[in-house]
Amino acid sequence: MDGISRKFDNFIKVIAAGVRTSSVQGPLDELTQRQKDLEAKLAGAPEQPWVPRLHPRLCALCQQRVDQLPKRLEGEANREVLEAARALIDQAKIHPPVALAAERLASN
Repeated sequence: MDGISRKFDNFIKVIAAGVRTSSVQGPLDELTQRQKDLEAKLAGAPEQPWVPRLHPRLCALCQQRVDQLPKRLEGEANREVLEAARALIDQAKIHPPVALAAERLASN
């Protein structure tokens, strides 16, 4: 949509400069129709829910840090830090991927 808006701006500049020929009018008409088509398509499209974009290796990075946590917290000096961290965690839930969950539901 931004590209179409940019092209319209360029056409307006050309027309404002006094150039209005069939070589300008044809593409302008096509662009106008394309804009109307896109606006109609967008108006009829269901609103998509916002989904956060996460880095593909985020899970592996978190797993790596969790795996390293016990080694980093070993020793009496870090015992207080470990207890404070445990106090912050009420529960941890790990869910299977959506495809796997759907497959399990279908098999039951």
